[in-house]
Amino acid sequence: LEEEKYSLQTFVHRDGKVGEIFCTVHKMVSGRSLKVEKMANARLENIGLRFANAMASEGWFGPLNIQCQRLQSGEFIAYELNGRFTGATSARYHLGFDEVGDTLHTLFGLRLENNKSSISASRQVSKYVTTLPIPDEAEITFRNQGKWQSDPPIEPNTET
Repeated sequence: LEEEKYSLQTFVHRDGKVGEIFCTVHKMVSGRSLKVEKMANARLENIGLRFANAMASEGWFGPLNIQCQRLQSGEFIAYELNGRFTGATSARYHLGFDEVGDTLHTLFGLRLENNKSSISASRQVSKYVTTLPIPDEAEITFRNQGKWQSDPPIEPNTET
């Protein structure tokens, strides 16, 4: 489970309809996906559809994530099922799959104002685990205004 993981994300609607199945492959290091790449794979999509239909038949609705491994034979096998958003939700957003926005729209009719420039057309994203300081002024702004200040983002230090 440490090298590559395949992840399928979808949404099962109240009426049992299955939404888009978004497939990604993850480069795993110490249990964390450090690189996430969008992929198209009919076999994975079929696995996702079959699990989503099975969950819908049991009354499930909401986000659904299926994690798979590829066997030496080339076949995929599902090993984990999650009825939730996962840690790769933001990576999928940057790959063009806005599952949180779609869920809010589906369940509550809400449309969030998206910054379309932040959704990338690239096929992969890298995730960095880093600790960033929050300046005192930013915390004060958040407490007083209920939102973070809009200063340029702090660039993560990627040195090891």
